[in-house]
Amino acid sequence: MNSIDIYNAHLKMKSTSRDYNGNVSYKRNGDHSRDEVLAIRLKFPTKLPIIVERYYKEVELPHLNKRKFLVPQELTMSQFVCIIRNRMKIGQSKALFLLVNNRSMISLSRTIAEIYSEHLHDDGFLYVTYTSQEVFGTADPDEN
Repeated sequence: MNSIDIYNAHLKMKSTSRDYNGNVSYKRNGDHSRDEVLAIRLKFPTKLPIIVERYYKEVELPHLNKRKFLVPQELTMSQFVCIIRNRMKIGQSKALFLLVNNRSMISLSRTIAEIYSEHLHDDGFLYVTYTSQEVFGTADPDEN
């Protein structure tokens, strides 16, 4: 998607109407974040907006201090996982899983552009949820 396509999509999202004085006014179709995404994509056409959230039942992993990311299209999911790990300051032994749209685990070899084109939300963001899992059983052997 180039800058002209993004601008045309932005124009389609706005609709005109007349107020009671007969003046033309523009209305947005609901989400202000859609306009935010279009502005970001116009300014940075080679980067994609992603919102990263912690899974609501997660207790092991820390919260991120930043939830909106602007990442290059050619970045792979494995590189993005490294970025998230570094921001959380967790070790390699700690399990970290990324879910797209809170339901799909994506192959780590795929690029962000491929995932973005398939799982794009209506507002223009790609939503990624992070979670951990007890991979090698429970910490306490008496918990069974």
